[in-house]
Amino acid sequence: MAEVVTGPSRYRNRRLTGVVLSVTIAVSAVVGSSPAAFATTSPYPNPPFPSCLPEQYPPAGSARNSTSTPYEIPFSATLAGGYLEINSPTSLVTVTLGGPINAATGDGTITASSCGVLALPSQKGGISGNPYGTSNNGNTDQYNNNFQFHNPIDISIGLKGVPGVPLLQGVGSAIGELAADIEPTPAANGGLNVDFYSSAKSTSVISACALAGLVGLLTSSLPLPTNCLPAGVSPPGVPGGTCTVPIGNLLDAGISATDFGTGPGQTGLSGAANTTPVHLSTSLTTSSGQAGQPVTGPITGATATLVANDFPVAAVLPSTPPSAFPNPPDLYDPTSTTLCSAANASLFNTLLGLPSPAGYNTFYAPGTFAIHTSA
Repeated sequence: MAEVVTGPSRYRNRRLTGVVLSVTIAVSAVVGSSPAAFATTSPYPNPPFPSCLPEQYPPAGSARNSTSTPYEIPFSATLAGGYLEINSPTSLVTVTLGGPINAATGDGTITASSCGVLALPSQKGGISGNPYGTSNNGNTDQYNNNFQFHNPIDISIGLKGVPGVPLLQGVGSAIGELAADIEPTPAANGGLNVDFYSSAKSTSVISACALAGLVGLLTSSLPLPTNCLPAGVSPPGVPGGTCTVPIGNLLDAGISATDFGTGPGQTGLSGAANTTPVHLSTSLTTSSGQAGQPVTGPITGATATLVANDFPVAAVLPSTPPSAFPNPPDLYDPTSTTLCSAANASLFNTLLGLPSPAGYNTFYAPGTFAIHTSA
């Protein structure tokens, strides 16, 4: 779901697998809002970003043969309490982006803000970059300017069946166009079931403390590593320790099609698994028991939960470009030739059991959304 990229030791650039997860959550919230477009005329608030698209409609009195201008209703959405968990059948540990998970609420800690438009009457829409572009780190990712994670994101790592401790922090970004559909049949409670399709990635800079903990997990099952993220401290990174984990369409993540496949040094995924966006839905229940919740509540402030676990996670590749980071200052050095070292990529792949097949990785995305019109 996220890729690991190595680079400069500067901590601000840390990013990991959890990025994709947050993206999906935010998108899901957006999808749920589209049906609300039919019933609200609340004023459009100050958008979260300058690039938010405005309301669109065919001019009043347009002739029947005028150029088509479809109705598009703006929406805003937030991600609150999401997480992405990688739990491969061959992994030694469980990694949770946005962890540890709250035992009382079942939520993680990933948060994000987004905005987009929903088309009428198709009830399809999504979040576009408007425009897409690179971030301050100089990479060539199709960074989606209208979906922003609140970075950094804690990443917890622990032995299977044992609560993890935060060892890393990641920075995530949504990539490409995030699409959503409203299912035509209402949920049993009258709410809206929605589906969301997204791609994202996360990058993390490995500190010396985290590296020692990861190597310790690889060489011995106990003791668990201690928390490497004391409050207010940004440990320096290690050479070749900027690694990136992507999920969804790996082409959007900057991975070449020549690296697709199951051979040495490749993604470990076959065919369409390399280019299929992650599918989240309010109507699904994961193999581990997390259930989606339909969109309910006032359309100007509705809630929903989307889940997914039918997506694979590719092996970490040393050459994967880091996740885009929109907020200055971004400390990634685009002139650096040292990204994720082969040794660190191998370490992540061994510990996480990457590539991880579909059915073992969980994306949990609760969120809120609101539909806005100008009149």
